[in-house]
Amino acid sequence: PAHRHKFWFIFSMMKNEVTREAVNRLEYGEPNLVKDLFLILKECDPKKAHLAAKKYISHKNAQVRWEALDALDPKSSEETEAVVKIYRREKNRSVKKKAGSVILRTGNPESIGWMFASCEKDVFHPDNLPELVELCGQARAEAALPHLQRLYQRPPLFYFGNREDLRSAIITSAGRLKTADALELVRLGLKDRSRRVRETSEIILKLDE
Repeated sequence: PAHRHKFWFIFSMMKNEVTREAVNRLEYGEPNLVKDLFLILKECDPKKAHLAAKKYISHKNAQVRWEALDALDPKSSEETEAVVKIYRREKNRSVKKKAGSVILRTGNPESIGWMFASCEKDVFHPDNLPELVELCGQARAEAALPHLQRLYQRPPLFYFGNREDLRSAIITSAGRLKTADALELVRLGLKDRSRRVRETSEIILKLDE
């Protein structure tokens, strides 16, 4: 530790060489090295780190895809659309959740709205919408609250999958956001026709007292 700053200075003077080595090792390295390689690239050359992340989000190895998504910060509508497509089609649940988190962590209302719209229209993957709702709470995505409110108040006829499961997930995610508007949505759940939803709302509000 006493000499760490000296090594840091040396490596900072070798950024070009380190970048080339990291890019090469991403191409041929083991999946368990990918996380560290992306960290190195982000420090040495953020632009190349971004390009590498874009390249490897479609890698055949799930661990590599996960790390690439974790390193990706979508900077265009095309990149956002690519991540939304991954969320819709990805079979590995861990990678799928990471793709959703990438969009949610941007806090961009347009991108988040795009993902919700895509999931709501996707009749071939009905589980995508409730999973996205749960992810909103896990990611503390406050920008997603308008969509949670809209889904909760939408007529049941248009819900995909189990209506009660979806409404319960909405209330749970709103409770995790803990904003005044989110808690107001939780209070609406106290009057829900579903006993399960009512009980979930009651527990959340008592825990927040």
